Amino acid sequence: MNRAAATVTSGVARLGSGERRRTPRFDRLLLGAAVLALVVTAVSFLARAAWLFELFTHFRLQLAAGAMLLLACAVVRRRLFAAVLAALAFAANGLPLLPWLPAAHASLAAGANGGTELRIMSANVYYRNFDYAALLEQVRAVDPDVLGLLEVDRDWLEGLSALEAVYPWRASYPQEGPWGLALYSKLPFEELPVSPYREAGFQTAILVELAAGDRPVELVLAHVSAPTTPAKARLRNRQFARLGELLRSGDATARILAGDLNTTPFSPYYEDLLASSNLGSAARGFGYQATWRAGLGPLGIPIDHCLVSDGLRVLSFRTGSAFGSDHLPIIVELAGADLREDGT
Repeated sequence: MNRAAATVTSGVARLGSGERRRTPRFDRLLLGAAVLALVVTAVSFLARAAWLFELFTHFRLQLAAGAMLLLACAVVRRRLFAAVLAALAFAANGLPLLPWLPAAHASLAAGANGGTELRIMSANVYYRNFDYAALLEQVRAVDPDVLGLLEVDRDWLEGLSALEAVYPWRASYPQEGPWGLALYSKLPFEELPVSPYREAGFQTAILVELAAGDRPVELVLAHVSAPTTPAKARLRNRQFARLGELLRSGDATARILAGDLNTTPFSPYYEDLLASSNLGSAARGFGYQATWRAGLGPLGIPIDHCLVSDGLRVLSFRTGSAFGSDHLPIIVELAGADLREDGT
């Protein structure tokens, strides 16, 4: 009996010893993960120093969620240093997300009361997607006043030809590959002399003056370069700078920029675009709504945007349904003093 008890005691001691050996390893991994989260976060705030650093700015939600998980583990394990590091990473990534929380929503133009509503839908169709019917069905369900499409070629225009009966005013620049643009509207518009705007041979934007009220509304549909290399990042930044100039140079009191901007609201270059164009994000206060890649939910990032000027009030901002593209559409409803029924 004593021998059996001694055997059990010895086994328990060995298990306990093994557990003690495993515990420090987990804590070392926890500390290493907390250090890594803080380093990646710190690097993201050096986005202007190198194009690669900017890429980390796009994952604020994911970094905040990971840091929160690390913080919880560190608290449970009573590892103070790891908890402090995780808390710093969580705060640095979480604070930039606050303006996009639904509870934080505030009108971009508090003085813009009344006026006609304007519904805009923008979608990057993805030039390797051929499900024209899925997008057509969604457009009919949403029934936007203005529809902007990116990465369209002639096959896409033919596949959506049924829209021509609904949208009598159109501007289209189809192209093989990812740079075709098309704009459909129920409201009359005139294309501006600078349209289409091209940068380094790439079709970047269609610019029109939209008759959505008794004053002209300048509407820009844009698709800029994805910053996947240093050269492409510089190209995108040139496109941002030029778009800002074009939006400031017009006489319209109401201005709208919609499309695939290939950046998130957390990049300093996005902030530069807001400042140079004197526009604000229509998505603020409507929750974190990722548009790329489609199907990833909160693991995705918001790179499709609608920016609006003062005088326009954002009624709603939401993403549409997947239709075979790697992007989700965005749907925005606007109202304001510059959108009047007697001008439509």
